[in-house]
Amino acid sequence: MIKAAYETGYRRALVKILSPKPDWTVLNLPCGAGTLAVTLAQKVRVVTAVDPSASILNMVDDRCAMEGIPNVRTVLGDWDDDCGTLGIQKHDIAVASRTPQAEDLCSAVLKLDRMATKLVCLITTIGDGPYDRRIFEAAGRDLEAGPHYLYNYNLLRRVGIEANVAIIRETQRRTYASPDEALDTIRWMMDGFSGREEGRLKAYLNEHLVRRRERWTLDYPSEIRWAAMWWKKKE
Repeated sequence: MIKAAYETGYRRALVKILSPKPDWTVLNLPCGAGTLAVTLAQKVRVVTAVDPSASILNMVDDRCAMEGIPNVRTVLGDWDDDCGTLGIQKHDIAVASRTPQAEDLCSAVLKLDRMATKLVCLITTIGDGPYDRRIFEAAGRDLEAGPHYLYNYNLLRRVGIEANVAIIRETQRRTYASPDEALDTIRWMMDGFSGREEGRLKAYLNEHLVRRRERWTLDYPSEIRWAAMWWKKKE
C-alpha cells in the first residue's frame, strides 16, 4: 500500500510511521550519525545503534552524552556480522535507516526481519538522495544515483513481504560557519577531490554562498526524498 507523501521532516515522518511505544526496544542498523537513534531513544525504552564505523559510533556516544540520553547502546558491527556474536537479541522494531548498498540485500533484509518481533522498516534514497548534483557537476564529476526504491520494494515482494511505502520529502538549507567549512563538507560528500576540482568548487561556492545571520548557506534549498518501506510482523 503506497501512502501519500509526507510533507515534513525526516525524523517526524519516521516516528509517525513506526509509532513506537515507551516500553519497546529498537534495533537501528546501520545507525549512521544517530539521527534516528537519538530521536527514537526519547520515545522507547532502549535503542541498539549498530554501525561498522567506530568513529561514527563515537559521534553517537558523544551526542547522547551531550543531550543527556542514557538509553542508546552502540555496537560496532555490520550486515555480515552475526547478531548473537555481537550480543544483540531480538527487538520490537528493526529499522535500517537510509539503507546501504548491502552486497546481498536479500539476506540483509531477511536478517533484519528475523531480529524484529513487531515491525520492520527500511529507508532508502530516491534519486540523488542527500547529494547535490549541481556540486558534482561543478567539480566535473558524474553523480550516479543508486537503485530505484522500487527495486527494493520488488525484492521484498519476491521474499513474500508485502510492504507499505511512504515517500518522505524534506527541504534542507544547510548552513556553515565559513566558506572553508562548506568546502570541508563537500570534501566529505565527494570522498576527497583533486586540486583542479577544489578550484572549481571554490569558484562555485564563491558564486552561490550567501551570508545569513552570521552563517553561510547556498542560495538555493535542497529537496531530499526518501522511500520508507515497512511491514508488521505476524503474531
